[in-house]
Amino acid sequence: MWWESTDTMPSESGNYYLTNDVVLLSDWTVNEEIKLCLNDHVLNLNGHHIIVNSSLTLQDCGETIRKFADNSGLWTLDQSQGTKTVTGGVITGGSATDGGAVLVNSDALLTMNGGNIIGNTSTSYGGGVRVGGCFTILDGTIAGNTSQDGGGIYVDG
Repeated sequence: MWWESTDTMPSESGNYYLTNDVVLLSDWTVNEEIKLCLNDHVLNLNGHHIIVNSSLTLQDCGETIRKFADNSGLWTLDQSQGTKTVTGGVITGGSATDGGAVLVNSDALLTMNGGNIIGNTSTSYGGGVRVGGCFTILDGTIAGNTSQDGGGIYVDG
């Protein structure tokens, strides 16, 4: 299904393709099995984060080059002056105590088949992703995230 909203994300089970950049107005809680293709777009978490209680699969088929500036380890989207580059869709701008971009709760699953988790921050664990359940990364990039412990990924153990 094509996802056309520019400020919310889906809550019902299904396969979704972004048609626009999205700037979230609140946390996105995944309670159903969702497959999301970033489709070369930016999912700006806008100070919020994704909470996975079920299953979320991320993928991307984009080729847009995005530029980021390195601000003491935290990358910020900056198409004009950025010196760090990634290709394709991006999840950025997240902020939380745990899992700046994505918090994977126990008995939940995050699969990453592409896309980028860049420029998110956590005050405790996992600037990019905090994993309490299961996380499989097959393709994609996690970089330029900051946290007290586990800048990119923190796995509960």
